[in-house]
Amino acid sequence: MRLPIRRPAAGGRRTARVQRRSSFISLTRLLAAVGLAAVSGAFYWASVGREFVVDPAAVTIEGATYTDVAQVRADLGLGADDGSAASSTVRNIFRVRTDAIQQRIQALPAVLSASVTASLPNRLAVVIHERVPIFAWSAGDASWLVDRTGVLLAQVSLPSDTAAAALPRIVDLRTGAPPAELGGQLAPLDLEAARLLGAVTPADLGSAATELDVSVEDTDGWIISVPHGWRAVFGQFSPDLHKTDEIPRQVQCLASLLASREGSIGTVTLSVAPDRCGTFTDASPAPSAKPSR
Repeated sequence: MRLPIRRPAAGGRRTARVQRRSSFISLTRLLAAVGLAAVSGAFYWASVGREFVVDPAAVTIEGATYTDVAQVRADLGLGADDGSAASSTVRNIFRVRTDAIQQRIQALPAVLSASVTASLPNRLAVVIHERVPIFAWSAGDASWLVDRTGVLLAQVSLPSDTAAAALPRIVDLRTGAPPAELGGQLAPLDLEAARLLGAVTPADLGSAATELDVSVEDTDGWIISVPHGWRAVFGQFSPDLHKTDEIPRQVQCLASLLASREGSIGTVTLSVAPDRCGTFTDASPAPSAKPSR
């Protein structure tokens, strides 16, 4: 007797074939693991290799005229090379923080801005843009270069420093003035008066003198004078009463007073009133005050 054969109905489910996963690691995973190991090894080699250790003495520094180069090298923060693993790690080119070095250098008084660039295998390049001095400020036995913002950017020796000696020089003779110091900043009134009066030349006054001296003292305030000659008193400046914007008019008045009689004038006291220039005295043993024309 034959048993009936049951055939699957059309459209019925077929039993899915089960694929067995290979017990071997795929080629892709193997290559990834090898690559990761290679990268890790290369990074370790780069972090300890002596060829990637920066030598501070070999760092190039450009643009340092008034900036202390020794201080710049100290601000690199790389320390001394004693051959130890710790020293090599600190000085490794891949670990050097150029942004931190840049900030330290830009904090130096003479530096306006700076850039620090690292390059393989072990090079650092520092480019400095310095403040530009516009006059020299002397107080006591010390002299400083001052930029347009009033920053005392560098201490100099006058008159031996020929570059600094070519700039206008302001001598502070006041006894109560705050002490000047490297990296400090002049008071706004002092800065503006020094900038304006320091820019005055003998030609501006029609003077036969070869140089002018500019100073500020306790009693008479700001003064322009000629060595062994006349003396012009501009007075004490203040934000309200005697402003520095009156200096150009005072300079014009001084020029008119010196015209044709420079050799006979001793002291000129310039007025702050708009209707007259001031008074002057003769360069004589017994001077007498005379009104200006």
